[in-house]
Amino acid sequence: MERSSDNLAGMTASAFGAGTYTAMRHATSTRGILEFLINLFTCGGVHRRNEKHYQELIEAMAETLKNSMSDRRNAPLPENIILDNVDGARIEFSLPGANNETGQVIVRVSKGGNSESKEIPRGAFEKVCRALLFRCEFSLPQDPIILTPQGGMYLKDAVLTGANLMAENLCDADLSGADLEGAVLFMANCEGANLKGANLSGASLGDSHFKNACLEDSIMCGATLDHANLTGANLQHASLLGCSMIECICSGANMDHANVSGATLIRANMSGATLKGAIIMAANMEGTILTRANLQKASFTSTNFEGADLSEANLNHTSFKDCTLTSSCTEEAKMSTSTQTLFHEFYCDDV
Repeated sequence: MERSSDNLAGMTASAFGAGTYTAMRHATSTRGILEFLINLFTCGGVHRRNEKHYQELIEAMAETLKNSMSDRRNAPLPENIILDNVDGARIEFSLPGANNETGQVIVRVSKGGNSESKEIPRGAFEKVCRALLFRCEFSLPQDPIILTPQGGMYLKDAVLTGANLMAENLCDADLSGADLEGAVLFMANCEGANLKGANLSGASLGDSHFKNACLEDSIMCGATLDHANLTGANLQHASLLGCSMIECICSGANMDHANVSGATLIRANMSGATLKGAIIMAANMEGTILTRANLQKASFTSTNFEGADLSEANLNHTSFKDCTLTSSCTEEAKMSTSTQTLFHEFYCDDV
C-alpha cells in the first residue's frame, strides 16, 4: 500500500512507530514522517517501538551527510540536504542561509502531490547530524536513540577500541559499557559524560576534561590521565591499577572503594576527594594534595606520601603500612585512636 505524503512528513519530523495497521499508515504519511523528523531532531531519537519504520530514514540521512561533508567536526552542514525516495517521499532540509532567513531549519516532506513543512531548531538539528556522522566514521550501527536527554551523543555499549578521539566533544555523552581500550582521548571534553562500566584500559586521557563525569565501575588499568580534570567525577569502585595521574585534578571526586594500586599521582590535586575504603598499594603520591580528603577506612600499603598535604583530612581508621610520609603534612587531620597510635609509633619522625 502506498504511504501518503502527510504521514511521511510526520514520520520525518518526529524522528523515527507503531505496530498497528493504522499507526503504520500514519507513520509513513507526509504528516507521520514530518512528526517523526521533528521528534528526531528535537528529542534526539525515537522510541524503539518505532525504529523499524525509521531506520531507513536515519541511514539515508547519515549516508547523505557523509557524502556531502569532508570534515565531520569542522565543516559546516550543507545549506540544503535532500533525501529522495524515502518510502516514496522526498525530504528536504533547508538550513539558514540565502534561501532561508528564519534562523531555523525548515524540513519539507513531499509525496504524491502532497507537501508539508515545519521548522526545527538549528542547534538540535546540527547535534543530531554530527552524531550520525560520528557513528558513520567509527563504523557504529545507527541507533534510533541518537542523543541523551542532556544533548550528548548516545553511544551506550559502543565498541571504540583504539579509536582516535583526540579533542572530541563527548560532553554529556552516554558511553556506559563502551569499550574504549587503547583509545586516544587526549584533550577530549567528557564533562558530565556517563562512562559507567566502560573499559578505558590503556587509554590516553591526558589533558582531558571529565568534570562531573560518571566513571563508576569503569576499568582504567594502565590509562594515562596526566593533567586530566576529574573535578567532582564519580569513580566509585573504579579500577585505576597502574594509571599515570601526574598533576591530575581530582578535587571533590568520589573515589570510594576504588583500586588505585600502582598508580602515579605525583602532585595530583585530590583536595576534598573521598576515598573511603579505597585500596592503594605501591602508589606514588609524592606531593599529592589531600587537604580535607575523606580517607576513612582506606588502605595504603608501600605508598610514597613524601611531601603530601594531608591537612584536615579524615584519617579515621585509615591503614598505613610500610608507607613513606617524609615531610608530609597532617596538621588538623582527624585520626582515630588506632591511626594516631600508628603515626606516633612509626611515622612521628617523618611528618
